[in-house]
Amino acid sequence: MLEEDIKQEKEVVEEIKKEETTEEIKNDTPSEDTVSNDEKVDENQEDNTSQQDVKIIEKASLENVEEARKKLYAQYKKNKMISNILMAIVVVIVIICFILVAQKEMWMKIVGYCLGGAAIVAIIIYYFFIRNKFPNATREYIEYVNQQLNGYCFESNDFSKALYDPLEKIDQSEVMSDRVYENVIRTGSRNVVVGVYKDKRFKVSDMAAYVPGEKNRPNAAFVGKYLITSNTLKFDGRFIINFKGLKPVDLPSDISDLTILEQEESYTIYGPEGADYKKILTPKFLSKLKNIKIEDDLLNVNVGVWGGHTAVYLSYTDAVISLPFQEPFKKSATQQYRNNLIDILETCLIINK
Repeated sequence: MLEEDIKQEKEVVEEIKKEETTEEIKNDTPSEDTVSNDEKVDENQEDNTSQQDVKIIEKASLENVEEARKKLYAQYKKNKMISNILMAIVVVIVIICFILVAQKEMWMKIVGYCLGGAAIVAIIIYYFFIRNKFPNATREYIEYVNQQLNGYCFESNDFSKALYDPLEKIDQSEVMSDRVYENVIRTGSRNVVVGVYKDKRFKVSDMAAYVPGEKNRPNAAFVGKYLITSNTLKFDGRFIINFKGLKPVDLPSDISDLTILEQEESYTIYGPEGADYKKILTPKFLSKLKNIKIEDDLLNVNVGVWGGHTAVYLSYTDAVISLPFQEPFKKSATQQYRNNLIDILETCLIINK
């Protein structure tokens, strides 16, 4: 998802880029329970007053996102300018205070102390006046932009339901149970949408998954769009299908118990040794997956398939994942994501009959 004078502003800008994370643990083996948990969430939608139907707002527009960004950024620059001016005035007053206090005449000392006290009071008043103004504007901006982006991405009539919940998060356990990335220690998510596409339930969100790094610092193993849905396949084990671009990122790491069943320059299929993956996943499913082009703002795709459960990890650039602030909004990135989303959901329908 600014500075406290200046420091608080930076913190709020960081809030735009990524919101708070959740940390919870379930089991590490996906099953039909994973899907049924999704369905339970979907069945209880009406009880959660924070959820919003993305289609009930007036027609969404990507132009609205850029207008909102310009407005917020103008407010940020105004706040920063006021802060800088006030800081400069305070510095001048402090210098004058030191000069006056250093004088022999008592009245000059008194004036110096009074000026210093007035400067401190002015800073305190300004701080309390401005401290919540920009953060509140930022939260409203995040809410509005998510509404516009979701309204655009889910406007197709094939989405019979699409509910956005600003309070919902992706459970760490969900990512761990997919077993695409090994040793996931933390996840961060936002903009979770639970919906129905052509009578099939799905859940999608912005998400980052972290694994242990050097010096106890977590490394991002995945940053992008995370989508889960069900399938009607019945088999033992699991498959991971990876499609990579020219600069491979976010590659699957939980593959020690799998073997490479098929490999080309742009994709790799992992699964149990000797598995007849073409019979299980079907040539139509694999062919449709291969038609998704890893280009522009789409960097990598990992598809994890278990019996009853499909998880898709789409790695994107910041143009898709980060809410726009300083840089102009890149419409083509969101347009690409919408097309990718439809393609992935259509592909998942092949194994979810």
